[in-house]
Amino acid sequence: MVDIINVKRYKKGLKARIRYIHGVWGNAVNYAFYEDAIRYASETDKGLPQFYLLLDNSEIIGCAALITNDFVNRHDLYARVVCFYADKAYKRNQFGSLLLDHAVQYAGNAGFHAARFIIMNSKEGTIR
Repeated sequence: MVDIINVKRYKKGLKARIRYIHGVWGNAVNYAFYEDAIRYASETDKGLPQFYLLLDNSEIIGCAALITNDFVNRHDLYARVVCFYADKAYKRNQFGSLLLDHAVQYAGNAGFHAARFIIMNSKEGTIR
């Protein structure tokens, strides 16, 4: 069964959560950044940042985060979907779409009028 949960609700521990997301998106110098962001992510219905895990029978197969826009002063304008990843072994199952839809729906419920999806190369951090 596929499920999407807040990273704080993952039962296999904080290190497993961080290891997965950092393993997809991080590099040799930014582990502390991911650890801090995930450790202090919001668990509430309105707060950001939010980190999500896409699970298949409790195995992590994807992730996404929803953050405020850090490039403008008006953080209330829109949220950004970042750290998006769906395991290639599950390609064509629409699980990535489920994860993206979940983040966008949360952004709307949190009062944002839009969510922007930023596409980056996961390890290099380059925008495509």
